[in-house]
Amino acid sequence: MEALQALALALASQRSHIISLPNLFTSSQFIMAHSAVLLLSLLAISYCNGAGATKPAEESAEIAVPSAHSSAAFGANSALASIKMLANPLLAPLLIKKSDSAVSSPSSLDKFPGSISSASDPEDLLLSSPQLHDAFTFPSSNRSPISDVDDLSPSDPLISGNSFSRAFKPLRIAIIAPLHQSVPPKPGKYSEKSQTLITPKHEFDNDAERVAKIVNELVEGLVARGHQVTLFASPDSNTSAHLITDASYGAFRHKRVVPGIFNHAYRWMFEQVRRRADKFDILHFHTFEHLPHIDDFVAKTVTTLYDQPADGKVTEMNPLAELFPNVPIVVRDELKEQVSAHWKNVIGTINEDGSEDLTAQYEQIYEKVLAQQNKNQSENMQQKVKKADKQKLCKKSVSGQKLKILVVSSPIFDTLPPKKAGGTEIMIYALTESLVKLGHDVTLLALSGSETSAKLFEIPFKTNPWACKDNWVKCQLPVIYNQEMVKRHAHEYDIVHFHDPSSFIEFRHFLNHAVHTRHMPVDDTVFFGLFSDVPHISISEEQQRLTPIVLDLNWVGSVHNGINLDDFKFVEVPKQQPYLAWMGRMIPDKGVDVAIKFAIEAGMKLKIAAQIVDDHKKWWMKRILPLISKKHADLIEYVGEIGPEQRNDFLGNATAFLFTPKWDEPFGLGMIEAMATGTPVIAIQRGAVGEIVIDDVNGVSFDYEDNQMIFDFINVKQLVARVSKLNRAKIRQIVEQRWSLEQMSKNYVKVYRKLLRENCL
Repeated sequence: MEALQALALALASQRSHIISLPNLFTSSQFIMAHSAVLLLSLLAISYCNGAGATKPAEESAEIAVPSAHSSAAFGANSALASIKMLANPLLAPLLIKKSDSAVSSPSSLDKFPGSISSASDPEDLLLSSPQLHDAFTFPSSNRSPISDVDDLSPSDPLISGNSFSRAFKPLRIAIIAPLHQSVPPKPGKYSEKSQTLITPKHEFDNDAERVAKIVNELVEGLVARGHQVTLFASPDSNTSAHLITDASYGAFRHKRVVPGIFNHAYRWMFEQVRRRADKFDILHFHTFEHLPHIDDFVAKTVTTLYDQPADGKVTEMNPLAELFPNVPIVVRDELKEQVSAHWKNVIGTINEDGSEDLTAQYEQIYEKVLAQQNKNQSENMQQKVKKADKQKLCKKSVSGQKLKILVVSSPIFDTLPPKKAGGTEIMIYALTESLVKLGHDVTLLALSGSETSAKLFEIPFKTNPWACKDNWVKCQLPVIYNQEMVKRHAHEYDIVHFHDPSSFIEFRHFLNHAVHTRHMPVDDTVFFGLFSDVPHISISEEQQRLTPIVLDLNWVGSVHNGINLDDFKFVEVPKQQPYLAWMGRMIPDKGVDVAIKFAIEAGMKLKIAAQIVDDHKKWWMKRILPLISKKHADLIEYVGEIGPEQRNDFLGNATAFLFTPKWDEPFGLGMIEAMATGTPVIAIQRGAVGEIVIDDVNGVSFDYEDNQMIFDFINVKQLVARVSKLNRAKIRQIVEQRWSLEQMSKNYVKVYRKLLRENCL
């Protein structure tokens, strides 16, 4: 019993508690070990409940339980939360913590009568998807939230006569920080090679550091003044406030800026804020990406716009001003005149030079926002999202009815048709053109400069995927515009078809007539788990099978990609000397090194057509180029990046096309492009290969592990001999039957009507 009591007290005296199971999907050993610890914890707690063990006040619980709770209650709640996290792995990556600094310096909030403790209860802090939320029940707290004026008696020191002075009232404030830096900032970027921080390469990095410093000063100042502050920020932040973050995304300052990852991270954070907006008095955003997502609570928001770089210019964000006229805006004193010319609701300015108390300045601004709420302006400020006519949608579910379709392209990459290789962009453009040919009323929402036979709804920005490296504002402008336009106009269409997940937050407005095609594997379980009710279309059955079962995504169909057969001429007899062809991006995952090994083993010439990607140039120079230019120059030929004009000859005159990915590609467009010219495929059996390659009909497949130095158990020459005997005309015929653009678009229309029909029941 003494041992159990010691264990209970040790558990109760933890100075922080983090709910984070990032490896839950793959580590059964971790689950067993954690379960054993929890069992011991519960035994210890059970004993201490009887023994009346208590915890010193200064060691009060930091996480998810009021500070007045006993150690036994703390242990029970922590264990309960952990057990439920184990049962619901979707919530595992959520990390909610209070820093040690918050314990050593108790919040002055406790000085006020009826105040919320320095840590909220689990039900307030645990963020979950709607279907999982009902599975969680937590011990209720006996606290009396100070947010309600009625909770204060006339004798309370906060009351002056019969009037209430907000100036002394602790507020529940959410501070939403940019994710490009921690709070407080950790200067520089992280070098994986030297394991050290290096000097920022771009002014953009310095701007992120500057903003993080301001956010940190404000947060610590608000906490010191007794406000209940929740900070939404990057995982490596350290704060006296509650920190809500997503540990699965890692520390962003340590990573290359990848638009897709950042978009997921920001939308994850904004969805968490949106779902609990009613729990805060003020929501203070130090971002601008949130603007399309705050319609329901815009009246109690504050948005600080920062000039990036800090040169007095915020002109890049001005195009957004007309879209969001009601958003309360704050800027530096020097920028008021410039910003007010565009943004109609500049509610205040801030002096950032240190001569004035930053916290006091923002408290005054918060007062203005709260005063606007008291004037019942909240309803007028909200933009109401119109809903589609359900009866009209039901009529369109019947076969033969022409559909009005909005195709939403990826807003951060390229114009359509894409000027360079881009599988997703190629498919979006091809689908749009094919739907028009089928007679449907199609509108394409795409970047300015795009060309289409459909109606063009232009996003008035020009950008490219690499803009995000140097200028995050320019990168995000088309994303924000895209989301706002869809939200405003979706009700005008029978079907809204997305090809990018950045608009998932807004899907709640039009779930009954919107779909999303996932062109990549569902590898971000945290993000997709949060929006599991979104209707998804896969590009292969294998893609659905490889998606973690625990996500329980709403798959409404599977449609293979298709190609424009007019772009690929059938080659009955190759005119050149026999060779193998490999085509793709020059990155490790595509497996060009495996193709080289295959060709060497077969003693057959290999021609490589590939785009060399900047981020993998070192790998190309060190691992691949020596094989091409020196060691096996007689067998391996790099022909460079090729366009549509050269592609047909390159594929059509090959003996076989090699498809050698090192990951589970959800489709593999190169395979059907080669087959369209009559060329058979030799492919590694993984991903969707089993749905495309029919052995000894249109190609052959083989098993291969990446650690095989040579093809010890594979007769490579025999594989080449097998495909050389295949009927090239039959191979072309299969493509015409299964993977034409017309067939692809017809399959999509079937899914559209199915979705509309199911939502009519």
